[in-house]
Amino acid sequence: MAISVPSTDANDLEKSLVLTAPRLVPTIHKAPYASFSPLCSELNQSGRTILITGGSAGIGFAIARAYAEASASKIILTGRRNDILQQASSRLSDAFPDVKIITRVCDGG
Repeated sequence: MAISVPSTDANDLEKSLVLTAPRLVPTIHKAPYASFSPLCSELNQSGRTILITGGSAGIGFAIARAYAEASASKIILTGRRNDILQQASSRLSDAFPDVKIITRVCDGG
């Protein structure tokens, strides 16, 4: 990412300072790697109930899916929109029929 900062020198408006942001994360993973895989025996969630707020989409849904892959017994998803929660529940139930998916609409407004 480059940021152009206008020059403060009134005689030379063409000058600019370019700042480059340092790369904070050297490696970006698009899928779980071996030590964090939900299938890793040390991360097995059998017999556990998991509560995930905002679990109907995005990162929350990905977390719910990972817990389902790790054999959680029950997953409780909360969110603001019932239709989106039901879609998420249906997708998880189809992919993981042994996991009980419970949804709760929670709107703080």
